[in-house]
Amino acid sequence: MGYTIKITYRPSGMDLMQLMKTVLRLRTIQLPVSYDKKISKATVSILDIQGVALIEGDVWGHRKDIDKYYVIDESIVEEIDDLMSGGKNIDEVVFTN
Repeated sequence: MGYTIKITYRPSGMDLMQLMKTVLRLRTIQLPVSYDKKISKATVSILDIQGVALIEGDVWGHRKDIDKYYVIDESIVEEIDDLMSGGKNIDEVVFTN
């Protein structure tokens, strides 16, 4: 399984290289449409060689019609606590159906 990073600013080539070093299983970087075309061809080639895809798309965090906060029911919090205290790691808890 790989990770997707969603960026809301125009990253430099160095920013993207640092992301690849930091996020070892990075598979996708999502950029706003206006920034996607401004990434150098050399950087795109390096990302491609490393198996990292660039995709276009606006990050939902900029929409004003979406709530910033969510209320999580206490029963969900308790279930997470039970799973964690039962020895499951965070990845197992997050991806439990």
